Amino acid sequence: MNLTKYLERIKFDRAPQNNESSLYDLQEAQVTNVPFENIDCLLHRTIHTDIESLERKIVTNQRGGYCFELNGIFQQALLSLNFKSRPLLARVMYRGTEVNSRTHIILLVEINGKEFIADAGFGGPGAFLPIPLEMDREDIQPNGVFRFTRDHTHGILLQKKTDDGWFNVYAFNLDTVYPADLVMSNFFTSQFPESHFRKNLIMGLHLPNGRMTLLNRQFTTVINKQTSTEEIANEKELLSIIKNKFGVKLEDSFEFSRFF
Repeated sequence: MNLTKYLERIKFDRAPQNNESSLYDLQEAQVTNVPFENIDCLLHRTIHTDIESLERKIVTNQRGGYCFELNGIFQQALLSLNFKSRPLLARVMYRGTEVNSRTHIILLVEINGKEFIADAGFGGPGAFLPIPLEMDREDIQPNGVFRFTRDHTHGILLQKKTDDGWFNVYAFNLDTVYPADLVMSNFFTSQFPESHFRKNLIMGLHLPNGRMTLLNRQFTTVINKQTSTEEIANEKELLSIIKNKFGVKLEDSFEFSRFF
């Protein structure tokens, strides 16, 4: 990949190193500058995850993407910097208690024998920074407290702490994930007619002190734990938020009249 152009896209203005500090800094830079967005899924476009397509969409065309794209380009950047990294597939669980298919990609990164889960592509209440893969260790982050815990059914759970206790974000194991597994998961997640990505406009971007999210006509901002929500009145206003709040370069083919 063109590492220089990628670093410019995520506004990373120093020379990254192959160490824990740069891993944390790179994920923070990507999640605060490249938004989660499922526009192509919603418009029934094919999601390509080869590096040429990812660079063209995210770097050249100033777009975001969903997990297979965001973590896809993030892993390519890590590999370019000689990080030891491989993908894992996870079951998203925070939407309910039912068992879902493996439709989320995360990254297992090893540095000097220490393992981390890096994830720059979770559109919901995911971690802001990489998390050391240590069981039942509370990891305090800018957007909450997380932990990994063992589960006899699913292997490992990522959980987030709330006032009511811990809730599950996603589950995964350390089985080898092959390119064919990623092709199948990406295709199903983006093309399955009942996928929520094909029915809803979903966007998200981490902020240093909060997060912005968009769900169809509802735009929500959380700043210093203070939440404000506004209902978007029309398509013009929606396009303005996509461009000016999330930094996505608009295309003539964007069409969201169905929500109004």
